[in-house]
Amino acid sequence: MRNDHDDDQTSHSSSKNSDDVQALDSKKDSDDDSSNEPKKELTFSDLAFKKNDKGELIVNVVNESDFEADTPCSVYNTSSGLDVVDELYNNKFSNYYHAPHENYAAQLKIHQPSKQDPWEAIDKLVGLEAVKEQLRDVQHRVEFDLKRQKAGLSTSAPSNHFVFYGNPGTGKTEITRILGSLFKTSGVLDRGHVVEVDRSDLIGEYIGQTAIKTREAIRAAKGGVLFIDEAYSLYSSYDRDFGHEAISTLVKAMEDERENLIIVMAGYKQEMNDLIRMNPGLQSRIRHHLNFDDYKVNELYGIFEKFCTDDQYKIDEDAQEALRKLFLQTKKLNPERMGNGRFVRNVFEKTLEKMASRVIRLGLESMEDLQTIRFSDIPSIEEMNGTKRVGAKSDSGNVTPLKPRDK
Repeated sequence: MRNDHDDDQTSHSSSKNSDDVQALDSKKDSDDDSSNEPKKELTFSDLAFKKNDKGELIVNVVNESDFEADTPCSVYNTSSGLDVVDELYNNKFSNYYHAPHENYAAQLKIHQPSKQDPWEAIDKLVGLEAVKEQLRDVQHRVEFDLKRQKAGLSTSAPSNHFVFYGNPGTGKTEITRILGSLFKTSGVLDRGHVVEVDRSDLIGEYIGQTAIKTREAIRAAKGGVLFIDEAYSLYSSYDRDFGHEAISTLVKAMEDERENLIIVMAGYKQEMNDLIRMNPGLQSRIRHHLNFDDYKVNELYGIFEKFCTDDQYKIDEDAQEALRKLFLQTKKLNPERMGNGRFVRNVFEKTLEKMASRVIRLGLESMEDLQTIRFSDIPSIEEMNGTKRVGAKSDSGNVTPLKPRDK
């Protein structure tokens, strides 16, 4: 039987519930009023992580409404205490795992294959005799396999991935671009284009993003060549460095896509050796190892001469000797970091700069003067490395000083 005390309890409870409802309605109205306020921009840490009492990062289960279409977020956990992370990552939260950019492939540097005969282009390159010989061996193997196929014999599907060892400016990028055309002509590749990337193109800013960026670069390179310059920068002894994820993704692609993708990894010899040695997957999947030696003085001069021929310049006899002297001095002072072909390009540009100054100051207009590089146009080693003192006299001996103007 209910008594008056029970009625009082019921009345009190009913009154309290009514107050709670009014409070909730008031809060809802307040929320509605602030709906026009700018929404707080959530950071990656806000969405993906929380820390426990020990300061370790753990999974932060977030509301679906917190995610925007371009939210760079993944679910990750560094604590071994949570065994459900893989299940969460692979299922519930997989739809929140966005690519770095919708048109990421369009941001990559892509070199289309040339219509020129690839071997004609290779033979025109100065030096690189050992590299050319190795490429001919690779070409012969491709042709041999085609002959066996036509004869009805079985053939393997060898991977044609490369490592290029060499200092900057030794022709690694140029050979790679021709390589795409070479393998397209041979029927190994469908398209023959070359996608040129470095660490910044493959390594993501957020955890888990690296695999996506690397896979996108691989997808863009299918049917052609993926060229990774300074590939050794992907390796780091730091456990949390994302380069390990990029290397693992590349190793898998070397196997899975080997019939229609060639990966070329390039860099300094010692650093590249360290990279290959640290990853058995790379060791077993890369068949071709090409060494790009530094150019000799005569080869450096030959490159300069080729620049002149391409741009319709002539080299005066005295200037030829000055050029060889400059290249010899540079090789002696800094043989490993001289820049090789890049250094020659810089010398050529500096030479034209000095030539232009001479021609304009002296008011020269003949075809001979507009084409001929003189001794005074060749920069000194101090000018090339930026150590020439302001106001220092030039070694030039064939520039006629301008006559002083009449007052």
